[in-house]
Amino acid sequence: MKTLRQRFDEKWIPEPNTGCHLWTAGTHKQGYGHFRVGKTILAHRVAWEIKNGPVPAGMCVCHKCDTPACVNEAHLFLGSQLQNLADRDAKGRTSRKSRNAGMDNPRTKIGPAEVRGIRFCLGLKKFSQAQIGKWYGIGTTQVHKIKHGTAWSHI
Repeated sequence: MKTLRQRFDEKWIPEPNTGCHLWTAGTHKQGYGHFRVGKTILAHRVAWEIKNGPVPAGMCVCHKCDTPACVNEAHLFLGSQLQNLADRDAKGRTSRKSRNAGMDNPRTKIGPAEVRGIRFCLGLKKFSQAQIGKWYGIGTTQVHKIKHGTAWSHI
C-alpha cells in the first residue's frame, strides 16, 4: 500500500524554469489542485501538511510563486486571510481579467519565468492548453497566444 507522500508525489511534475511543482491531477476552476484524503482538500495544503504538520486554525497556505497549481513546499507560506489578500493586492493579482498582456499591466497574472514554464509544458505535448492554463491561473486563450507567439513573443 502506498504512503500518503507516495500517492501525492505521483500527481505533480517539476517545472524547471520556476521551480514550481505543477499539480497534474484534478483541479478546481481557479486552477488549484485537489487531493482526496478521506475528504477532498486543496493539494497545496496537503503539501504544506506533509512537510510541516497541520495548518493552524484560521490560517491560509499561501503561494510565494502565485501559481495556483504549485505544490512545492518551498513556495508556500502561512498567512491569515487578510495577509493572503494583502499579498495578492501588493502583487497586483486580482481576479479581474485584463485585455492587455505583459509586465507593464499591473493586473498581469504571469511573468517571463511563467511564460518559459508554459512553453516547457507545451513542449511536453502531454497536457492540454486548458490544463496548463489552470496551473498558471490564466485562460486557454492566453496559453494559445503564448504557444503561437502572439503574446509574450519577446520572451
